[in-house]
This record gives sequence, structure tokens and C-alpha cells, in this order.
Amino acid sequence: MEIRVEEIEKRLDKLDNIFDTINKLTIQIEKLALETKYMREDYNDLSARVINLEQKPIKRYDSAITSVITGVIGAIVGAVMALIIRR
Repeated sequence: MEIRVEEIEKRLDKLDNIFDTINKLTIQIEKLALETKYMREDYNDLSARVINLEQKPIKRYDSAITSVITGVIGAIVGAVMALIIRR
């Protein structure tokens, strides 16, 4: 009977060790999940900033084209007005 109790105690000790290991792993997984969440948020923020930086040259190009077109139209209108006034 004593041998049986000792075997049961050994099994319980092993189960306690297994339970402790599982508990530690669960805590580590929770920490990893939290870190992954924050990394994803950082990635999303960085991605938005990169997209914004990529858009700047396009906006500058559009602005330059608009200025050139406005200047050309202004010059044509000015030339036409000058011809009308001279007559």
C-alpha cells in the first residue's frame, strides 16, 4: 500500500511540474501576443508614414504642373488682351 502511495505522489509531482511548465508557457504566450499587438500598431503607423512620404513628390509634381499651366494660360490671355488693347 505504501508503494502505491509513493507512486501516486511521484505522479502528482510530475503533474505539478508539467502544470507549472504549461502555466509558464501560457504566460510567455500572452506576453508574445501583447508584443505582437504593439509591433503591429507600430507597423501600421510606420506604413502610414511611408505612404505619406511617397505622396509628397506626387503632390509637388501636381502643384508644379498646375503652376506651369496657370502661367501659360495667363501669358496667352495677357497676349490676347495686349493685342485687343493695341487695336
